Order: sequence, then C-alpha cells, then structure tokens
Amino acid sequence: MGKATRDRHICRVEYAARAESYWIVRIIKRGKTVSRMFSDSVYGGKRKSLTAARAWRDATLDPSTEVERAAHRRLVVRRNTRSGIPGVARYDHETARHPFWIAYWDEPGGGRRSAKFSTKVHGEHGARDLAIEARRTALLRLGFGEELVAVPWVTTGAASIAKRRRSRNAG
Repeated sequence: MGKATRDRHICRVEYAARAESYWIVRIIKRGKTVSRMFSDSVYGGKRKSLTAARAWRDATLDPSTEVERAAHRRLVVRRNTRSGIPGVARYDHETARHPFWIAYWDEPGGGRRSAKFSTKVHGEHGARDLAIEARRTALLRLGFGEELVAVPWVTTGAASIAKRRRSRNAG
C-alpha cells in the first residue's frame, strides 16, 4: 500500500506564523463534506496526530460507502455528457478519421476498459446502440443488476439528442 492510498482524504496544514500544525480529514458522503482536524499539540506530535487522523478516517469510511461511491461513478448521468448515458460518448474529433461511439467502464481490479464503434462501419444509430450494449453487458458482468443498467432513454437520432440538450440547457 503506497503513501497516496494510505493517506487518502488526509491533508497536512502548517501555519508557521501561528505555530500551528494539524492534519485534516475530509470525506464527501452523499454530497455532504464530513471533516475533522487533528492538531499536533492535542495528540502529542505529528506522528500521533496522523495516526489518530487515519483511525478516524477508517472508522468513518465503511466498505459499503466505497461500494456505493464506485456504483455512483459508474451509473450517474453527468451534466457534461452528450449521449445522456453514463460511460457512452460520441467522438468526432479532427484527429479521428471517422466519428465513433465509445463505451467506457472500470474493471474491479483497477483500470479502465473501452470499446469503440465506427459510425462509418455501423452507421450513426448502429454504432451508438452497440456502444450502449457493450457498456450494459460489461456492467452486468461486473455484477450490476438489470434495473441499474437500464438505458435512461430509448429514442434514437439527432432530433432526440437535440431535444435532450435543449431540455438540459433550459433547466
């Protein structure tokens, strides 16, 4: 376990002018920030305050929260998505020869996987549908239930994408 993993959510703060030093732990749970300070002077030094900060963090972070956080990352539709589906995007960049749809997902052991589908080969709707199905299949393989990986919308085509963008920008 590396230092970055061991001290996740923990930050060192030192104020030389006030001769004050402490560790602060910040955790975001369901959109709310939970934090606590561990002063060197209260806990008897830098190492002891860090040990107390790690213990509090570990007690505050339970495994179910981490699983919930991972599921949230995989399944929540972000505001900046163009497809309306988490983990599915269309790329039409000047460096790409042809536009394509791509599906992303995170593997349990770490690392990100993806599958690309060319609009030239499969057509616009076909490539999009293949990307959606590739992501859905991957999430089902990873243990997400059918109700969690359902496609939030079923209409296809540029008109429905434009309609979703207008409704998103209006709100």
